[in-house]
Amino acid sequence: MRPGVDSIDLQTIIEQDFVCNELHRAFFKKHLGTTFSFDVPFLNWLKANAGRTYQEAIEAYGQIQNEKKESKSTVTINKPTWWNSPNKTDESSK
Repeated sequence: MRPGVDSIDLQTIIEQDFVCNELHRAFFKKHLGTTFSFDVPFLNWLKANAGRTYQEAIEAYGQIQNEKKESKSTVTINKPTWWNSPNKTDESSK
């Protein structure tokens, strides 16, 4: 049985079959702010960490967001390869 609207708190255990819904969204918006939205890394964390608390989920969300910010600032652009080089020639057209 899924928790009711008043039954999710920081010590509530994340369900084994976690599915994001309006109840969960409202809980996280209450604790993380109105700009909260589920994203793939956080959903994966929730599904992989059934049995942990929603307090731990809030902490993980902060870590995930920080990692996303850090990875954006350290993006490496690879050197062009033959496939994406503007000077490539198509051998089949000769």
